[in-house]
Amino acid sequence: LSMDVINFSIIIPHRNSISLSERCLSSIPSRDDLQIIIVDDYSEERIQTELKRLSRKNLHILYSPENLGAGHARNLGLNKAIGKWILFADCDDFYESTFNDFLNNNIDSKADCIYFSVNSVNSQTLAPSPRNFLYDEYISKFDSNIPRSEDWILFHKWEPWNKMISRDLIQKYQLKFDEFTKCNDMMFNIMVSFYAEKIKIIR
Repeated sequence: LSMDVINFSIIIPHRNSISLSERCLSSIPSRDDLQIIIVDDYSEERIQTELKRLSRKNLHILYSPENLGAGHARNLGLNKAIGKWILFADCDDFYESTFNDFLNNNIDSKADCIYFSVNSVNSQTLAPSPRNFLYDEYISKFDSNIPRSEDWILFHKWEPWNKMISRDLIQKYQLKFDEFTKCNDMMFNIMVSFYAEKIKIIR
């Protein structure tokens, strides 16, 4: 694999959460074809200094000149992303040990967007949390033999962290996040689902 080939870009907005970002970063497999973009949303100066000490292959750290929210941070990340596939993680997310297998198994997928199941835990104690139950229900409703059963997944859950999106799709339709304080990811994810002609759903 050429060192110049980047197949995956993971965009992580960050604000004043260095320990959580470090945990997220440590859960990402080390691969030559994976780019990590942390976008700092104007953290305290001390936190920004700590971020600059992070070292990782293909890690890029961007700094917003003011606190403009996660939507703005993700847009800055999209401008820097060069991967064939785009993933988003919040800094309090982290990937399971099967994530590297997921990347390998889907690197050559012809889908525009791949939706996958998630688990949820308390960020501090790691105790199981019920936050993923509704999404699991939507995943379970999917049956390729039932017309439009995928609509539960496509149009009922708008978070960016439960999917892997083709960068070609994002570029073709010039998709960007709204730069609102709240619900800045809703329209981006609805537009991804609307424009994706071929999808894949992984339980």
